[in-house]
Amino acid sequence: MDSEQNIKVGGNNDTSVLRRYVSKAPAVYACSWSQRSDQPYRMAVGTFEEDYTNYIEVIQWDEQAREIKQVGSFDHPYPATKVMFMPSDDPSNKDLIVTCGDYLRMWTWSNEKGKVVDKVTLNHNKSTEFCAPLTSLDWSTLDLSLLVVSSVDTTCTAWDLVEQKPIAKLIAHDNDVYDVTLSYKDPKTFATVGGDRSLRIFDLRSLEHSTIIHEAAEPLLRVSWNKQDNNYLAVTGSEGNSVTIIDSRLPSMPLARLSGHGSALSSVDWAPQSSVHVASCGSDSRALIWDIGQGSENNGEINEAMLSYNASSPVNQIRWSNLHSEWLGITHGNTVEMLHV
Repeated sequence: MDSEQNIKVGGNNDTSVLRRYVSKAPAVYACSWSQRSDQPYRMAVGTFEEDYTNYIEVIQWDEQAREIKQVGSFDHPYPATKVMFMPSDDPSNKDLIVTCGDYLRMWTWSNEKGKVVDKVTLNHNKSTEFCAPLTSLDWSTLDLSLLVVSSVDTTCTAWDLVEQKPIAKLIAHDNDVYDVTLSYKDPKTFATVGGDRSLRIFDLRSLEHSTIIHEAAEPLLRVSWNKQDNNYLAVTGSEGNSVTIIDSRLPSMPLARLSGHGSALSSVDWAPQSSVHVASCGSDSRALIWDIGQGSENNGEINEAMLSYNASSPVNQIRWSNLHSEWLGITHGNTVEMLHV
């Protein structure tokens, strides 16, 4: 069921390598690459079933067997809206996974045992049993103790994962907060998007105010901060079929608009090794890689991706591997695919 094959990418005869894993669950959604140098080609994947019982599967490419195998799995209450391995390549760190959905949870994983050996539920509001659903999270690559999580209750909460305590909670938007991304250059800065149609930047050193750097005609669902150039952010909306690239120095006019998808987008992620390459996916069952450098020649309008891949069903998430920068991971249907680009 799980295999490696050559595929065509783009509109030419270029070929690439695809590795496929089919889950026993009816659907998969959230995914994350491990960055540990001693655990290559490993991913965590969240199932998507419309009931309480869901799972996080840890899968890994087996070089000898030439297939992706499940290392193990663990129960997860409700579908995870976001899953992340610790963003560090240091194998001396704990092998940690964080998830969000109803609550923020931190799991200690043992690859040798193929199971969770410790878990913590992080809840900043213990005075009530009610919990507002958490929509997304991001874990700082610069300060591994720092994580920020977003919620439909209009707030974001910054956590100290070492102390397992909230650092700050703030009202971030006038409506649901759908996504959050931390800066790769400044550990105290993060950006959010939400149902009020705005992209905002916050500084943990000065939370009295935020900077609205972009307002759209529709709710904004996804945001990703460029990993190489701190000026660039990518956002997607709830209805449109394009990715908007914002230069925070000149926010009044989008730097580029990437308009190659046939329907609504679901995920966007910048390349780890390049400031001009960004990946997107959507309900048109396509995964695309863009070169935003082309926008300077076309007044910012880019209608053709540099690489494209057609999946067999709508693509839910796309994630670029920081450890293996030439590999992308996508989820669609009950399938996870590792795509070499």
